Amino acid sequence: MLICAALISWMSSAKAIDYVPESGFTNEAHVGMSISSFRGEFCDPKVGMTFGWKGEYMLPGAMGTFINFGLDMTQKGANDVVRLLNPINKINAFYLSLPIHVGYRYNILEDLGVYADFGPFFSAGFASNKGWFGKHTEDARRFDIGLGFRVGTEYNNHLSLTFGFDWGMADYYKPKNDTRSTFCSTICLGYRF
Repeated sequence: MLICAALISWMSSAKAIDYVPESGFTNEAHVGMSISSFRGEFCDPKVGMTFGWKGEYMLPGAMGTFINFGLDMTQKGANDVVRLLNPINKINAFYLSLPIHVGYRYNILEDLGVYADFGPFFSAGFASNKGWFGKHTEDARRFDIGLGFRVGTEYNNHLSLTFGFDWGMADYYKPKNDTRSTFCSTICLGYRF
């Protein structure tokens, strides 16, 4: 909230921008690729998928400052080469996430803009090969919370390309001596309507 307040204050004192984004609420659907791993231990990254919806409210009179939120389905996990000394332990989990971000959009040209946003996310796992189905003995946590950052570009106020980075703050496994947490980067194509 402090970042948002500072951004709005700075925007109101800035010089006029040639192409100011229109205020109001818009929706965006997006689909893309995720690359995830764990922090705190060496793991090979795992490639997966991500897709979802995002609602964005461009604040009136704030010259490009916005708030967005959404629902994302993201595949996370890792090819864990350290935890087991025998064959690779593949960790595959699907999370439904709710990101809530504050950001800023700057239109370089009338039909071309760049943007960045930052904020927390809250995730709930709904499928995993490690503990959620009762099939495996390891006890993976179902819930995650963390911080996310997005940067991207948008053409004609409709088509977008976004790079995202999410740092999980909760330990993936329940044992106290296992402090691994998730890290996930995403590349998404989106359409605003």
